Amino acid sequence: MLENVPGLLDARFAAYRAQIIAALAGLGYIADWRVLQAPDFGVPQLRPRVLCVGLQRHIAPYFTWPAAGMQRTVTVGEALGELMASGGWEGAAWAAQANRVAPTLVGGSKKHGGPDLGPTRARAAWASWGWTAWAWRTNRRRPASRACRN
Repeated sequence: MLENVPGLLDARFAAYRAQIIAALAGLGYIADWRVLQAPDFGVPQLRPRVLCVGLQRHIAPYFTWPAAGMQRTVTVGEALGELMASGGWEGAAWAAQANRVAPTLVGGSKKHGGPDLGPTRARAAWASWGWTAWAWRTNRRRPASRACRN
């Protein structure tokens, strides 16, 4: 199995994908590419992923790609609320307003300037929940028992 970003299915990568399929076929595998959406499988984040699954020829007929909607879509608040509250985190009530799937988080490395909540629409979605990259960096919803002292 290979996993990557949806851009890998762009036409400009067709030859690359064909090379992978051919190499796997030469090893006795049958392979196929699909895009799966993370929220369809219980991950509360807009995160499309491309998967290439290769199976040995005698096993391949028994494989079926998972169908979307086999699992109820979970919201960010449902996924994180109990965990936030259990650690005594300030503002755990935030989870109640996080009532949808989250935009993808990007970056976060020092090289790229720290946390990045994504493009304009994604930043706006996070801001509607009270989060900005600055709030993420400075607040981090620290546990009340370990709040920073000035």
